[in-house]
Amino acid sequence: MSIIGGGVEAFVRMGEMVFPIYIISLIVLWILLLSVEDFNLNNLTPIMGNGLKPILKEVYPGIINFPFGETIIIMMFIPYLNNKQIIRKVGMTVILVGGLILTINSILILSVLGPEIYGDNWFPFLTAT
Repeated sequence: MSIIGGGVEAFVRMGEMVFPIYIISLIVLWILLLSVEDFNLNNLTPIMGNGLKPILKEVYPGIINFPFGETIIIMMFIPYLNNKQIIRKVGMTVILVGGLILTINSILILSVLGPEIYGDNWFPFLTAT
């Protein structure tokens, strides 16, 4: 039976199988990035050196829906849930864990590549690893 033929349940069960592999490989990549010679936390400074206005100008039009724009799509699966009482708890946990993973990735990538290469690269995590 394929995922398409099995419906939403088969899709979610496949995600349950792949998720631990993803997390383990992500942790291994983080450890490797921490051991790179070019790793330098000084690449993170100055934080908000030009104030908050340039950051808001960069974020507002295009990046405001990333990475949380996908939650709108995921909300389409809510009617198919068996236990609707845990939606808020699971949803907030997913958003917090996803935000934490994205924050750690951004810090590690900026520490390895620096802001110049990070801003010009389409796949900075791949470049850093």
